[in-house]
Amino acid sequence: MSRADGRSPDELRPVTITLGWQETAYASALVEVGRTRVVCAATYEDRAPGFLRGSGKGWVTAEYAMLPGSTVERSPREVARGRPGGRTHEIQRLIGRALRAVIGKARSFPLRDHVAAVSAGIIDGVPCLDLPYQEDVRAETDMNVVMTGLGGLVEVQGTAERAPFSREELDAMLDLAGQGIAELVLAQKLALGDLLEEAAIPPLRRIALGPARPAAKA
Repeated sequence: MSRADGRSPDELRPVTITLGWQETAYASALVEVGRTRVVCAATYEDRAPGFLRGSGKGWVTAEYAMLPGSTVERSPREVARGRPGGRTHEIQRLIGRALRAVIGKARSFPLRDHVAAVSAGIIDGVPCLDLPYQEDVRAETDMNVVMTGLGGLVEVQGTAERAPFSREELDAMLDLAGQGIAELVLAQKLALGDLLEEAAIPPLRRIALGPARPAAKA
């Protein structure tokens, strides 16, 4: 099967994570996946919602907005009506990815494990990884998968758009997603570099994730 961007069915779009993209933000990252770009800015408050006070736990939330002109057809209507659509699911995945990439200045390093998400689907009968908008809208099956760096499942959401999909196709999509998420975790690690040494990740997890490697110089 040939894809419009020339990728093989099991190949991610090129991924780049740049930390500190916004000088005025508490922490920030620019995440680029193919032609999709997301700027994530993090804020930090030394307080928690009422139901978490005194528990020693915090709260992570995300808000997103798509600028007019960011998509060919959908973004002006989404902004006007306040409704998600078009590439919203992709933006949400990337925001989740970026939230784990930014480094805050809290009292202790906040990273405990890696989390990443990716899409998979059936295109012309072939299981494919990381569907761009052009493929997503014509997929026979569309699936979003969120996993930890150790391979634990956080979320699996799949929909048959035309006809039911088989258990074999489900397994194939999950295998592709697991492969893609492993590559995304590596991209996070490369972006964080030596900062991983400050993270309170238990030694066994650090071994499982593999050592951080410095990004290659141009």
